[in-house]
Amino acid sequence: MIVIVEDDISIQELLSYALKANNYEVEIFKDGTNLINFLENNSVDILILDVMLPNKNGLEILKEIRENKKLDDIYVIMLTARNEEYNKVVAFDSGADDYMTKPFSVLELISKIKATLRRINRNKNIAVETKIVHNNLCIDVTERIVTENGIVVDLTLKEYELLLLLLKNKGKVLTRDLIFEQIWGYDFQGNSRTLDVHVSSLRLKLKTIAKNIETVRGIGLKFRKDI
Repeated sequence: MIVIVEDDISIQELLSYALKANNYEVEIFKDGTNLINFLENNSVDILILDVMLPNKNGLEILKEIRENKKLDDIYVIMLTARNEEYNKVVAFDSGADDYMTKPFSVLELISKIKATLRRINRNKNIAVETKIVHNNLCIDVTERIVTENGIVVDLTLKEYELLLLLLKNKGKVLTRDLIFEQIWGYDFQGNSRTLDVHVSSLRLKLKTIAKNIETVRGIGLKFRKDI
């Protein structure tokens, strides 16, 4: 199911029509009222969330979602009329998985949704290791909990997925294109600052393990296994 939170009726109708035409189940909210309760009681794969909303803005709603263990795996795409890079950084830091600026291409949004759902379904069918350990860092894949020196590290969904991808490929250089494909689930055409923001945040949160995440200039990232 795809949930849209948007107060602009014309955008509501446009998105609803396009998604239903592609055989997706859609629910629409004009603001955050009753949204959290609905998300907790329904199986939702993707949330399309406008930033500028009445009563409570989208970033506040996103914060509630990411702090709710029942909901923190929902893929969130933020919509906003603002185009400044700062607002994108704030959205990603708040836990957004993707970001689109109005006016946006409905076809591009549909493509992102299709690729994201393919990745979600693929991951559900892949058997994964129960735990991944590197020195004092441990990832409990089943519970999706990261600990460093026995202390839980609070990561957003994208930060967690990025760390997991790097750890599973210790010692290998992963290109930016490959990372975007694996983590965001599509051929990313947006601002490359997206990845930089997530890497910076991950390094800050991991502290002692931060030095393992190496930027390979002009190529991508590598998790050094010899540190």
